[in-house]
Amino acid sequence: GAYRGTASAEAEQEGMALGRQLASAAEPGTVDTALAQVVGILRDLAFAPELDARDDVKRIALHRCPFAVAPDDPRGAIICAFHLGLIRGVVDAAAPGAHRVRLLPYAEPDYCRAEIRFAKAG
Repeated sequence: GAYRGTASAEAEQEGMALGRQLASAAEPGTVDTALAQVVGILRDLAFAPELDARDDVKRIALHRCPFAVAPDDPRGAIICAFHLGLIRGVVDAAAPGAHRVRLLPYAEPDYCRAEIRFAKAG
């Protein structure tokens, strides 16, 4: 319902604030540095991230959710929103631009997937 939408939006805002904070230790740089930071932070959080950077959309498989959210867990929307915000915050701080970030919970039965489409420079 509406409550969960609000809670998810707030969780995403909190995640973004934390992501910016975590990324601000480094100088803003290129798409590659942004990706390296996102993957590093997700690794630190125990997501066991696996990056596929072959094409325009950079995909990061998140193999282990440290919160062990099951697909039918009602808290999942809020936890996923927080992590979406976290990734957005890191990307924004590390490589400012109009990038598109999506988080696909349970893209596959055994992992979730984050997708980042970086805005073209120039």
